[in-house]
Amino acid sequence: MDLTPVAGPIELTGKDVALLAGIGLAFLLVFVFDVWMIIDAFTRKDEDFVPPGSRIWWVVAMIVGVATSLPGLPIALAYFFIVRRPARKRGRSAQPGTLRAPQPPPKSEER
Repeated sequence: MDLTPVAGPIELTGKDVALLAGIGLAFLLVFVFDVWMIIDAFTRKDEDFVPPGSRIWWVVAMIVGVATSLPGLPIALAYFFIVRRPARKRGRSAQPGTLRAPQPPPKSEER
């Protein structure tokens, strides 16, 4: 049985290399945007989320999106337009360097 390849080695032209470089750059930009939105979600105040306190769901959704690659961009874009952009219009921005866990709701006093 002859196992030699039917076709010769693959030769890439300049157009092929440019196309592959463009696709690689697009994936890199999407990954950077996803990571930027995850960091923003970690550093943003709880009251900026819709509904307030839903930070953990946004972070989990974005991390799953990055891990599975395909839905990462739509989730990050949804976060950008639903949480980040309205918060910036209200004059609130994430506080850089303040990664903190979500705070539990205050306990109500019973009388």
